[in-house]
Amino acid sequence: PDDHGALVFVGSPTAWAPATSLLYASTKGGLHTFARGLAWQLRQTRTRVVEVMPPAVDTPLNPLAISKADADLVGEQAVAGVIAGHRTVHVGPTWLLALLARLWPAAAMALVEKASRPSR
Repeated sequence: PDDHGALVFVGSPTAWAPATSLLYASTKGGLHTFARGLAWQLRQTRTRVVEVMPPAVDTPLNPLAISKADADLVGEQAVAGVIAGHRTVHVGPTWLLALLARLWPAAAMALVEKASRPSR
């Protein structure tokens, strides 16, 4: 895209379905709102605001029992989405949770809650 750069924020699907740690989910929800507001403020400039929505990523800090995405692959897909000019970069199936949160919020919350149980 022909622009002067991009501000990239790493969000989380928990911004739409905050059934997990309230502190984490609320900060990601705030980041989502901030990014959308900033994008609106910059809409007539050539600076893009991009929000990356990664799935659960396999890192030592992630205790989730669910299947987690490879960190390098998530990074590559995020960068590719930014280069392609997307305003929201859904890595993996995070777009599905965004859709579910709009159509059936209780189901999205239950899914996130189930996925957020720590491994044993």
